[in-house]
Formats: sequence, C-alpha cells, structure tokens
Amino acid sequence: MNVHRITSIVKSISDINSDNFFDEICLSLSRAIDADFVFIASIDDSKTNATSIAVANRGCIVDNFTYALKSSPCAEVSNESICTHRCNIQHLYPDDLLLKDMKIDGYVGIPLKTSKGQVSAILVALFEDNISNVLEVETLFMLFSGLIEKEIHKSSYLKKIEFSNNIIANTHEAIMVCDKDKFITYINPSFTRMTGYTQADLHGKTPKILNSGKQTKAFYQTMWADINKMVTGKVRFGINVKMVVNI
Repeated sequence: MNVHRITSIVKSISDINSDNFFDEICLSLSRAIDADFVFIASIDDSKTNATSIAVANRGCIVDNFTYALKSSPCAEVSNESICTHRCNIQHLYPDDLLLKDMKIDGYVGIPLKTSKGQVSAILVALFEDNISNVLEVETLFMLFSGLIEKEIHKSSYLKKIEFSNNIIANTHEAIMVCDKDKFITYINPSFTRMTGYTQADLHGKTPKILNSGKQTKAFYQTMWADINKMVTGKVRFGINVKMVVNI
C-alpha cells in the first residue's frame, strides 16, 4: 500500500461525521478496499437473523435489509470467527440466496463485539470479482472494525445515560446533581415542584441553600459528611432532597 493511499484512507476516516458515523465508515471502507458492498449488521440474541444498520454500494448508501444467518458465511462471523474467501463464495455457500442475488464472488466478514466481549454486530464486505489483495483488505478490515466497535461502545454508553437521565427527570423524588466543587449543576422537575427553585435560581449555589431552619445542626453536619464522602474521587454526585427540605 503506497503512502498516497494510506494518507487518503486516514483523511477519509478523520473526516467522518459522528452524526452519520456508520453510513460514512461503510462508504470510506468500501472505497479503501474497492468493495462492491460494505455493510454493518446487528445480530439478534438468538443469532438467527442479521439486520443491517448501514449499507454502502459503489459509493452510495442504500436501503437496509434483514436476512437469515443460516447457511451463510455471516453465521461463521457471528460465532466470533473472521471469515475471508478470496473467490468462489457462492460455491461454498450454495444455499445463501443473498450472495447469488448480489452476484458475489469474494467475501470478508469480521465480528464486532460489545465492551463485554459479546458479538453484537458484524462488518462485511462483498466483492463481485475475486479479492486481489487479501492481506491488505484484512489489514484495513481490522483497522476499521476497531473504530466501529468504539463507536458501538459509545452509542451503548450514551443510551444508558439517556435512560438514566429519563428516570431522574421523571421520578417523583426531588433530585439535584452537583459537581466536584459541590455547586448545583442539575435539578429534576420534581425538585422544582417540591422546593419552588428553578435551575436559574440555583446557578452558582451549593446545597447550603436547602437550609430551611427546620433541621438540627447535627442533621446538616451528617448530611455534609455524607456529601463529602460521595464527592471524593468522583466528578459529580446526586442527593435526594426530600429529607433535607422538611416541607
């Protein structure tokens, strides 16, 4: 692989927009290895079907599809095996109608794993002609699959955060979140309903603002001791304010 091509591939990766990451990474990989089709597909829990989440075909993004894994090379990939066939893929998998419909001769597939090491998706390239440089294709596949796995991990993490944030926002308990310096960074709607304070009211404030005068000095000493424990080594902490504001 010459320097010019390596530079071109690196630039195509660096220019990828995170908003359309999976589409753009498929397009970039298909150009890098001269594949007719490149797609990323999620695998269902039973490893029966694969459903594409991005498909590139000769420089264009095309419609997604679902297909059965049985009797296909993708079944091997979903079982944690890298699968490469330079040519004659249809003869090796005669019951795979997708390969016949697409007139495919060469195939490369690699599993994409979660942060826990489980196969959740696959990355596949299909070639209408035989693969001329298998080693180069496999090398680039390893590079691109690592980038895609990181994006999958990030997407999974963001979904968990969104789920947690929705729980916090919709709970009937009043919750505030503070940064490491104990300044209030977030309150949920129930906090506003219970205390009357809005996010703007609490800008630059600490939980000291909750001192209603209805609790003993010992109560607040205990509260701050607990807060200080939570702050140690953490970026932020949350406290339930129902017991602090005795209303």
